[in-house]
Amino acid sequence: MRKAISVILVISAIFTMTACSNDQTAQDKLKESEEDLASTIGGVFEEYGGWSKAIEDAASSGSYTLPTSKPSSTPKPTEEPTATPNLTARPATTEEPSNESESTAAPEPTPTPEPEETITAGQRNALKKASDYLSFMPFSYESLIGQLEYEKFTHEESVYAADHCGADWNEQALEKAKSYLRIAAFSYSGLKDQLEYEKFTADQAQYGVDHCGADWKEQAAKKAESYLEMMSFSRDGLIDQLIYEGFTREEAVYGVDQAGL
Repeated sequence: MRKAISVILVISAIFTMTACSNDQTAQDKLKESEEDLASTIGGVFEEYGGWSKAIEDAASSGSYTLPTSKPSSTPKPTEEPTATPNLTARPATTEEPSNESESTAAPEPTPTPEPEETITAGQRNALKKASDYLSFMPFSYESLIGQLEYEKFTHEESVYAADHCGADWNEQALEKAKSYLRIAAFSYSGLKDQLEYEKFTADQAQYGVDHCGADWKEQAAKKAESYLEMMSFSRDGLIDQLIYEGFTREEAVYGVDQAGL
């Protein structure tokens, strides 16, 4: 109990000296009693070495600063880290720039007119001659070129005329077949061979024979009569001759019968 009262008196004295440290008169009086005060409190705080030493230092320097209290050993609770929200921004969707040029229809290019074909005087004359021939006689493509070359046109001029005369070569083959039938009797195969001999193609000759309207039995009868006008034939000999001319046996027999053999 005594120690407690002495401690309280010493603490009170320390605060009083601290408060008066800035007063010059008080400081003079304080110095006069420093030794008495130090002696008095020295014994009380002898067991508190830290406090005694602090007071002696304060008495000699005239400054009385209390020792710093030990920090509390109670650990400060560690705050759990707050979850940091993911602030990473999503990349903005990049809109593809609209291509206005695609939606705008491009103007159609103006077609360049083809240059007009320039023909020579020789080509013009060959074309006129070809038209003259076709007006009174049927020709195949090849035979028309041959006829123009016979007329002393160049091969190039003759080809130009045949290419530009506007002839339908199937119709030319048909007309040629009809013209042959007006002057002579022909079998189907004999007439086709004659048209090919005139330089019609096989297809053109076939077209002419198929569309000429001939009755092949009557053609066999006419052929039989024409042979009998030139020479004498036995029945079998005339039948064989008609077959040789391309008539079928049925057509040949019909022809011989019509001739009176």
